Amino acid sequence: MPDVVLGLKRLYYPRINITANSSHDPSEEISSESFDTGSVVRHTKTEKTTHINYYFKSEEPNDSNLPYLIDMHLYAAFQIDPDLASMDAKLRENILLDIAQLIIGSMREMIASTTSRGPWGAYFIPITDAEVLADALLNSYLLGEKKKKKRPQKKEIDIE
Repeated sequence: MPDVVLGLKRLYYPRINITANSSHDPSEEISSESFDTGSVVRHTKTEKTTHINYYFKSEEPNDSNLPYLIDMHLYAAFQIDPDLASMDAKLRENILLDIAQLIIGSMREMIASTTSRGPWGAYFIPITDAEVLADALLNSYLLGEKKKKKRPQKKEIDIE
């Protein structure tokens, strides 16, 4: 198996907004369907870098009984060497799944750490499916690998 270098170049949270829900009742169940997650992924082949914007947002409390209202955005950049194109497909998928798990785990830890000082104690978001983010990473990479068709260039002709 070839040596693979997976480096985290940057990870930070451009937005962290966690608000205690004053109407939370600890004796009631919490609905797990009250979260919205998403990602925007871009792979730059020349830098061998994958850029990830991932967000996690709880919906308005209504009937969900969430202890905290959460609106977070994470940005991360990973450098992968050698280039993903030279890797075996299974190895590439495993690396992208590792990246996805690191992103989601980092966000879970940040939320737990921040809410541990809140009125309802530490809150751990449900484990989300890392394969969804890994698929987004893979699709971004595959789309970046497709060669763009060259458009025919217009030629100006002087008619005199």
